[in-house]
Amino acid sequence: MEVINETNHAQVSRDRRNYWAYLYEGGFFVFGMGFVNMQSLLPALIIEEGGPSWVAAYMPTIMVIGLFGIPMLNAGWIDRLKELKPFVKLTGFFQRVVYLVVGLVLVWGGLTGSAVWITLAAAPLLSGILGGLGFAAWQRLYMDSVPASKRASNLAFRFLIGGVTGIVAGALIKWVLGNYPGTTGYGLLHFCAAFLFFASWAMLFVVKEKPPEVESTKGPPSEPAAPKEGVWTVLKRYYAPGPLRRSRRSFVGALFFMHAFSLVVPFYAVTLLVRLDQSKSFLGVLAMWQMGGQSAGNLLAAAVGDRWGGRTTFGFGLIAVCATVGVAPFMTDPLHAQIAYAAFAMSMMVMFIGKDTLLMELSPEKGQSSYLAGMAMITMTSLVVYGGLAQVLWSRLGGFNSLAMVAIVLCVLAFGFLSFVEDPRGVRINPLLAIRRGVLRVFR
Repeated sequence: MEVINETNHAQVSRDRRNYWAYLYEGGFFVFGMGFVNMQSLLPALIIEEGGPSWVAAYMPTIMVIGLFGIPMLNAGWIDRLKELKPFVKLTGFFQRVVYLVVGLVLVWGGLTGSAVWITLAAAPLLSGILGGLGFAAWQRLYMDSVPASKRASNLAFRFLIGGVTGIVAGALIKWVLGNYPGTTGYGLLHFCAAFLFFASWAMLFVVKEKPPEVESTKGPPSEPAAPKEGVWTVLKRYYAPGPLRRSRRSFVGALFFMHAFSLVVPFYAVTLLVRLDQSKSFLGVLAMWQMGGQSAGNLLAAAVGDRWGGRTTFGFGLIAVCATVGVAPFMTDPLHAQIAYAAFAMSMMVMFIGKDTLLMELSPEKGQSSYLAGMAMITMTSLVVYGGLAQVLWSRLGGFNSLAMVAIVLCVLAFGFLSFVEDPRGVRINPLLAIRRGVLRVFR
């Protein structure tokens, strides 16, 4: 009995340590992203520097495209890794060092013309590709380190730390671009991001990985080893006919169509900039409101997610995105526009955290990396499709109003697919009632 108690105490201690380590790892990373904001800052800068609209359309998702496109290539190998932490640290370093190199090039490279927007766009793409090499390993390490019942709050508070500090980042963006215009200012912002990214990387050293399981040596020595499964084998088994097949396929539909929100993101800030006749420094103001909205969304998602799971949080986030996108075309006053922008950011965070929590809750016990790589490929495909569609709608078919309308229709479709997903926790609760209870829990 004493041995059991010591084992349980060690497990609780490890879980607590990892919870806080991942909290700050994500918090520092999101803080750093605030200085190179891919939603409100980079798309507008690329357009202002003469870059094509299709590049701006992909900026909010270009890192994710790189991050999620690679895991299909090495997921099977990662599934066979006994220790994940060394590989996560190695790929995490290269993912982050890109921003240091780009900052040096921007400040001292003497870039002019197209080279400026190309360099700005290259940083998140290269960082995403290099990070994608270890993304499935990071996800597995995270799932092994943070208990399922605490993942929603951990994801939420990771973004909350970044969101609160991101308000500071927004103020600094306004000051830097106001005092150091052009490539010097862009480079300084990349230096700030790189510093915080490496602070995030340092927290990976604090994570205590679960000891690898020792394989049993029992059995005839001549018994052949089990065949190594690839990604497609794992996915084929996961979606095999059975009682959960419709639910699992419906989640794929919800995952694909939820990313229609990305139609609006790259052109929202620049639309407000032009419509309200503001200077580039106004992007810093929008970034502050965005981070404030994200912080509120994180609190709400944390309150609801841990108690009622990812499905309820995901569903409410989708409906909130539809509502906040719906008011976007009517903003003509700076204060109202800033509040609407914050509300949109809040809705996205609730949706993201709900989606990520549900995705992990639906993960199979075996072949996790292959499953996660498959979901990452769905995400990457949707972002590529919506990036191209955004450019067409923006430049040829009605501009921002068309983007907003199509995004709302597709997010409603995502909610329809989500309604057929079985809740992994087996809890059926009215989503509006869950959110009401969650709000009360936040403010009590």
